[in-house]
Amino acid sequence: MREPLGRQSSLAGNCYEAACRVLHERPDHILVHGWPTLTVPPFEPFDHAWVETPDGLFVIDASNHKLRVVPGGLYYRKGKIDSVKCYRYMSMEMLHWTLWSGHWGPWEGPAACPPCRGHGEGPSPAEQRT
Repeated sequence: MREPLGRQSSLAGNCYEAACRVLHERPDHILVHGWPTLTVPPFEPFDHAWVETPDGLFVIDASNHKLRVVPGGLYYRKGKIDSVKCYRYMSMEMLHWTLWSGHWGPWEGPAACPPCRGHGEGPSPAEQRT
């Protein structure tokens, strides 16, 4: 289970929090939740978060306290990321999801975490889209 906002488990990594913080600093960019494939054994997909420039030409990955800016095409090729299976959020959507869930993500898809205790009342931001 994800830690409430402000308390991130050291075992889980910090990609979701780091990506949300990058988006907060660059509100015109896009938050992405997706599944890159490990480049070392066991070569399995893992859930991850990063930020893209509005034109998609660059990815900003601030996970594990390292800020990396990589060409978008290279990031997707190297990580074997299926763009169609990614979830994308604009700044206001990210804000709605963090307030609704009480955590940094992931909020949708197979890796989605349930809302923290005391959060998740009413329809989710995804249900509000319809």
